[in-house]
Amino acid sequence: MLIGVRVQAPAVPLLLVDGYRSWFGFPGRIRARSGRDLTGVFGFLALLRKAVREHAPGHEIVVVFDSETGAMARQRVDPAYKAARRVADHAPRASYDDLCAVLDLAGVRWLEPQDTEADDVIGSLAAAHDRAVVVLSSDKDFHQLVSDPRVRQLDTRQRVDRRWITAAT
Repeated sequence: MLIGVRVQAPAVPLLLVDGYRSWFGFPGRIRARSGRDLTGVFGFLALLRKAVREHAPGHEIVVVFDSETGAMARQRVDPAYKAARRVADHAPRASYDDLCAVLDLAGVRWLEPQDTEADDVIGSLAAAHDRAVVVLSSDKDFHQLVSDPRVRQLDTRQRVDRRWITAAT
């Protein structure tokens, strides 16, 4: 190092996680002794752990959830927005609360901005950073973000050779 010259270390890559994952994708339910359904919490954490370990070690992680009222503004403009989504497609509030408590214990940051959808927040965060960003989601709406060469999307539901979506793919 030259005297008086600081070399800044490269910024840690950012992993932005779409919080709408794994709630109903398991063939059987995982329950606590009390009977409380923990499938969504277990599934989310298991998939996140595997994705981080295999594809994004050392990344700063931020999980972003839709707020309960996030889609309302768009539904006022377009009543058909998310009309096909069944009520059963939404995680019970208790599962979100359990998951957020576990994320807090693990030191993983999470966001649920009022009246906002996760994809809007993820898009804003990806654009706001000057570092490499990975968006962990199977949502094809995020493909528009990968036109920025700093941003890649990881879809772990795809075959291994098709998991990464980039500007080149």
